[in-house]
Amino acid sequence: MDIADFAVIGAGPVGLHAALKAALLNHSAIVLDAGNPRSRVYFVPRITNIPAMVEPLSGRELLKRQRAALAARAPQVQIYDNTKVMKVKPDAGRFVLECNILKGKEKVGANEYVARCVIMATGAVDRQVLINGAIRLILP
Repeated sequence: MDIADFAVIGAGPVGLHAALKAALLNHSAIVLDAGNPRSRVYFVPRITNIPAMVEPLSGRELLKRQRAALAARAPQVQIYDNTKVMKVKPDAGRFVLECNILKGKEKVGANEYVARCVIMATGAVDRQVLINGAIRLILP
């Protein structure tokens, strides 16, 4: 089993950037992402606060561009979509990541990955409050 220098949990903007930075510094990296369709950035219609970005772009476009940059500049980075990390176990100076392979929400397999370092880039989850007996959705 190959040992990656970095395992990045989450393929949002921060996780993809971390993997690209690791690769540009000559480290090996894997990205493990459960493929949550409710990723917060995916629904952002207009991002205007990225340094050096001249024109606004949507969250979907940002993710698309980041994946394209990884493919072009760091083809050695492996992205495993539909891979949910269930457990991270320290083991003799490295980490073993036990993962479920998903199809939709259903487990269709399992796999283990090993890395020297783990970066948690799992994003944020909005907590929706109950107001007058009803929950108002923040995201679609």
